[in-house]
Amino acid sequence: MPLRKLLLALYFGGLITACALVLAGPRGIPRVLALRQELKAAQQRVEALERARDEKIKRLRELQENPDKLRLEIRKELKMQEPGTWDYYYPPEELNNSNTSP
Repeated sequence: MPLRKLLLALYFGGLITACALVLAGPRGIPRVLALRQELKAAQQRVEALERARDEKIKRLRELQENPDKLRLEIRKELKMQEPGTWDYYYPPEELNNSNTSP
């Protein structure tokens, strides 16, 4: 009977040791924790991309519904002006000098 208990204790001891080695190895708990961090980072990137997509969709709808706003955006992007209008552009250093009094 004592031999049987000894063998049983050795068997369970070996089983526990094997489980501990597997869990502590490169594919064990450290890998699971690293994968959780990767998953969290990926989910945050997805959320940020979804927010950016939603903002762009909202902006696109605004431009589709308001032709005047669309025309203004096109003019700003292409630096165009409507016939009969004047656009004034000042270099940044002239703006700074005009604010100071002599």
